[in-house]
Amino acid sequence: MPAFELSIATTEFRGRMTERLRGGSQTPKVVWQDEGRRVVLHTDSLALRSLDGWLLINLDLETDQTKRKTIQIVFFTGRKSESDGVQAACTINAQGPEAAQLADAWGREVQRVLWDAVLDGVEACVARVASQVGNQPVTLGGFFSTPQSIVVSVLAGV
Repeated sequence: MPAFELSIATTEFRGRMTERLRGGSQTPKVVWQDEGRRVVLHTDSLALRSLDGWLLINLDLETDQTKRKTIQIVFFTGRKSESDGVQAACTINAQGPEAAQLADAWGREVQRVLWDAVLDGVEACVARVASQVGNQPVTLGGFFSTPQSIVVSVLAGV
């Protein structure tokens, strides 16, 4: 069964994440609303860093009550030596009571949108291999982070 390893540069994920957070808007500030609550996302503040096994994302959020504060979404994606898995873990870091309030109210939704952007990249890798191998079935073998990229392993064949 042939195995393919495809790399996606961390910088490419920043664009994917920004697009998802903006939901089609071209402005750097977008407002999310949910049941009367509102938050401003400062998408131009999005900072992304990849380490061996980790993806760190900082984003500024703002409400009238909290003012502008940074929350950090941390994904553990695995290391090369652990690349046979398709699972990840996440935590949200917030410094100070206002940032913690933002993280409690909006962190899980921001996390979901950012992870969807990562999954978009993984899905693109699987689709690329599928287009190269013709009618052979393809399976996601795993993924991991390096300091420059996320590496996706795709298996082709039976």
